[in-house]
Amino acid sequence: MFMKKNLTILFVFIFAVGIIVAVYFFNRKEPTIGGDRDKSGCLISAGYAFDENVGACIRSFDMTADIKKASKLAVDSVGSSYALTIASFNSYEEAGAYDIFLEQGVDRVKRTIYIKNWMVVEDPSLSCHESSKYFAIEKSLAPNVGSNILVKYKTSPTQNFSCKYEVASGDFELKNLEAEYFLAFTDNFLLIDKGTAPEPRGLVVYDLRTKKQVFTDSYAKPVDVVGDSITYFAKTSIKPTTQNCPDLKTYTSNGLGAVIMSKVTVNLSTLTKKYLNQQECRATQ
Repeated sequence: MFMKKNLTILFVFIFAVGIIVAVYFFNRKEPTIGGDRDKSGCLISAGYAFDENVGACIRSFDMTADIKKASKLAVDSVGSSYALTIASFNSYEEAGAYDIFLEQGVDRVKRTIYIKNWMVVEDPSLSCHESSKYFAIEKSLAPNVGSNILVKYKTSPTQNFSCKYEVASGDFELKNLEAEYFLAFTDNFLLIDKGTAPEPRGLVVYDLRTKKQVFTDSYAKPVDVVGDSITYFAKTSIKPTTQNCPDLKTYTSNGLGAVIMSKVTVNLSTLTKKYLNQQECRATQ
C-alpha cells in the first residue's frame, strides 16, 4: 500500500512538472534570431551594428558605398526607428537602382523600398529623372513594350517632386505609341528612345518650351549630351562592304544584317547636324 501511494505521488509530481514546462514553452516568446539586441535594437550575434550615416542596423561587410547610399535613402523615406534593419537588398545593372528590404521593430515587420535613379519610388514600375529645369516620371508598361512619360516643370533648380505618376495642370504627358522610353534631358529638350529592336533605334526630341516634337533620327549609343548639343552614331545610307565592314561575312553567316553608322553632333537650338568623320559598321537584326 505504501509503495502504491508513493508511486501515485510520484506520478502526480511528474505530471505537474510536465504541465508547468509545457505552459512555460507555450507562453515563452520565441527568441529573436541572431541573439540579443544592442541599445539601438541591432541583432549583435547576426553581425548587425547601428550605422550613424545610414540611420539603421546594417552589416557593413555586406555593403558597398553605393548600397549604403541607397539604404540611407530608404531609411530617410520611412524615418529612423528602434531596431530598423537593412535585412537585404537587390542591386541592378541600371545605375542607382536598388530594392532595399527593411525590417522594423522587434516584431521584424518587413517592408520593401524601391529606388531608381537614386530616387525612392512607391511603385516599382516607375522611374524618375530630373534636370535643373524638369522632372520626368516614366511608367513602364511591362509586360507590354514602352512607357508613358510625364514631365513636370520646375520653378527653381532645387524644387522637389515625388516620384508619383499624377498628372497636374501644366504638365507635359507623352502616352506610349511606338515603344517609347526616356533617354535624357538636355537644357530645354527631352530625348526619347523608340523601338523594340536592337540598335539602331529611333531618336525623338521634344522642345519642352513648346511641347512639340522638333527632331527625329536613327541612332546608336553612346549618346553624349552637352548643353543644347547631342552626339551619337547615326544610321547612314552607305552600303556595307567587306572594305568598310570587316565583319560583314561574320554578320551575314549568323543571319544578321549590317549598317554603317556615322558619328554626328546635333545642335538642337538650330537643328543642324554635323558629321564628325568617324564611321562604324554594326550588326543589325
